[in-house]
Amino acid sequence: MSFIASGSYSNGLKIYKSSDLELYSTIKKSWFSGSLISIFNSENQLILEIKESRFFGSKFKIIFQHNSILKRQFLIKDSNLANSELIFENNDKITLARKWIPLVNPYSKIIYNEKVIGKVKMNILSLERNYEINLNHAQTEIELYLLTLFLCTESNANFE
Repeated sequence: MSFIASGSYSNGLKIYKSSDLELYSTIKKSWFSGSLISIFNSENQLILEIKESRFFGSKFKIIFQHNSILKRQFLIKDSNLANSELIFENNDKITLARKWIPLVNPYSKIIYNEKVIGKVKMNILSLERNYEINLNHAQTEIELYLLTLFLCTESNANFE
């Protein structure tokens, strides 16, 4: 299973499966109160809205969750430098273990409950941000949550 994510710096991302839009994010920046990240599905339905503040790691507060689409409750933790985690109410966990070292190791591992299930590759030689998200096997039960975690943590990333 493969996805492509792309977008300009600090302006949100779009995620495609084949050539079909799956999810996209928008950002409203506010320097003193944090950024508002909104995530939509391909039918332009708002599925998640979070408030992000970036002081010594990102903190996320869920403002809105479309419970008929994202049925499981979760929280998001991000350290900015090491890992991003989406933790479900039953303690199942999706982790993006970052290894962003440009030109040497532009990869991040995707881990679900301590098992590596895929990787994310960042294409670094580009004027826009481009990522390849590859899962080892179809992960339909967590795919939407993985992509949501990715958009929450990478949409507002600033590599300038």
